[in-house]
Amino acid sequence: MPTSFALSFAAVDILSEGLGVNCRMYPFQIPSFGEFPEDRARIAEAIKNDMIGRGLADHHTLAPEVMDALTLLSEYQVAVAVMGDVDNGKQVFARGSATARRGMVVRQDGQILKFELVRPESLARSIVAMLPPLNAGPGQSATITRPIKRAPRPDEEMALRQQIRTPRGMSTAQIRSAGEILRRKRVGSGHFTVNGRDRFGKTTQAPGLGWIDTDAGRYLVQSHIDEDTTGGTYFPADNARVIHQLNELLKSVG
Repeated sequence: MPTSFALSFAAVDILSEGLGVNCRMYPFQIPSFGEFPEDRARIAEAIKNDMIGRGLADHHTLAPEVMDALTLLSEYQVAVAVMGDVDNGKQVFARGSATARRGMVVRQDGQILKFELVRPESLARSIVAMLPPLNAGPGQSATITRPIKRAPRPDEEMALRQQIRTPRGMSTAQIRSAGEILRRKRVGSGHFTVNGRDRFGKTTQAPGLGWIDTDAGRYLVQSHIDEDTTGGTYFPADNARVIHQLNELLKSVG
């Protein structure tokens, strides 16, 4: 049985409709193929013959692995989407999904989606493997925050005025560290989106996580937001650190 296979956008569109699942999950943008029902029927017949020829279906049904992978696109317990630039401009669009017993990663290559079945516990590692290996950049972590602008309630106005009179400035060292990271020559960057889904279909999104690849190494950017401030922490990270951080986010929504 196949553990990896590729499907065209047209195949993903047609097969997902037949399975009753949603294939249009971030970061993929899959169009609908065939303007009229007879057009879609003709496309479906061509896809069926191709799938049979590749051993991904028989004359009656899809291979279980293909059904599992397509279903996992939208029916998951945890999922990670990744989008960004790697290797000086090459783009990566990928998604990984898992339940307690099944896992899958899929990467876009033009108008082809390449699926691979993985162990659920390997989800983060499989996603990070799509980034080029890179050492952690030099320097220390730096947290930069700014206040969220909102209209104060009357009972907050005096406290707000007091805060304005006595600003709590960020550490000069923190600002300097972040500035050094952002001034380095950038060779790649992107972000991960981590979601959890409960048995009722309600989704939860973890705080955003991005990466910056520079000529000196890789940095992660962990987003922070609370009632009053927003910002992020920049910190050096090799692939092992990225995997660890993703696993922590997956645990937070799983």
